[in-house]
Amino acid sequence: MQLDLALIADALPACIAYIDSGRRYRFTNRRYEQWVGCSREELWGRHAADVLGPTAYELLQKQIESALSGETARYEGLLPLGGLGDRHVSIVLVPNPAGGVLSIVNDYTEVKRGEEEIFKRIRAMQEMNRQLLEVQEPLIHAERLGAAGDLAIRIAQEINNPLTALIGTLEMSLEASGRPRLKPERLLHLARRIKSVAGGMLQLFREAHFDLEPIDPAELLVEVGDVLGVRAAAQNVALELKPPPGLPRLYSDRRLLRTALLNIAVNGLDAMLDGGTLTLEVASVPGLELVEFRIADTGAGIPSELRKRVSEPFFTTKAGTGLGLSIAQGVIRGHEGRIRIEDRPGGGTTVAVELPLRVDPDEHEPNQP
Repeated sequence: MQLDLALIADALPACIAYIDSGRRYRFTNRRYEQWVGCSREELWGRHAADVLGPTAYELLQKQIESALSGETARYEGLLPLGGLGDRHVSIVLVPNPAGGVLSIVNDYTEVKRGEEEIFKRIRAMQEMNRQLLEVQEPLIHAERLGAAGDLAIRIAQEINNPLTALIGTLEMSLEASGRPRLKPERLLHLARRIKSVAGGMLQLFREAHFDLEPIDPAELLVEVGDVLGVRAAAQNVALELKPPPGLPRLYSDRRLLRTALLNIAVNGLDAMLDGGTLTLEVASVPGLELVEFRIADTGAGIPSELRKRVSEPFFTTKAGTGLGLSIAQGVIRGHEGRIRIEDRPGGGTTVAVELPLRVDPDEHEPNQP
């Protein structure tokens, strides 16, 4: 079977042309004809400089001469091709032993344009991102300043209210004609409230030192229960303790951890002023190196819209400073633990405190609250 080389050449994706030693076209495939915009009949016998244009021919002249002398030559780059404009090409010029040159052209202009468009869009996105960062930075700064200002206002209000009452009480006593005797319990109550706010702020923001020691979680739970016992009985709240034996020891700061658990439990008592049940339990978490304290009350629960705010400093829906859960949050984070707030089945709230176990207290220092 005789092969038709012209049909084979027409099926190839590359542009193929053959020029003789006089640089005139003697064969072209259909892809090449489409590339230069001329038919096979129009190309036959024409000089390469006439078809490609003088500028493109001048760029290729050295490679054509090398191929005519018997060496394979290559050209890769931008080629100003007549009326077609600049084309990104890769050309291989192969010498023919019988004379002449076989030219194989791959035009990747569209690919190049696509790449340039992609890079252009990437650069545009990078510029947009830069501009967004420029806009975002002052907004973040303003937000931080706003948050700091809001916190400062809350601190001032919490201290100013009892301080104003204290000063007013003293002034009224001094201005009264009979100079009535001051009630020390009233002054003491106001002074203690100011001290409570100041002390809470110190505990919330100072760089506290952690005195790590091995702690039995069950014993710590009993200590918390002992502190709460009198108040729970006064409120007609049943206190249920579930301290199982044999728990792994925690390397923690006993004083700070007890304070955190007490603050959470007191919040639970505040939710049950008319009586209820406060359950304190602790257990190891199966499959995880964790110990979990759970404090559950049978109060009204926390509405979902307020749950994210309960650990904010000074946020409270009842009387008091609103620092309890903020302090607890700082202490637990300082121990690299976390607090979860859940609805209790049957009504009320459960606060879960997860703490990681530590084998060696010097292996890794906890973060500061």
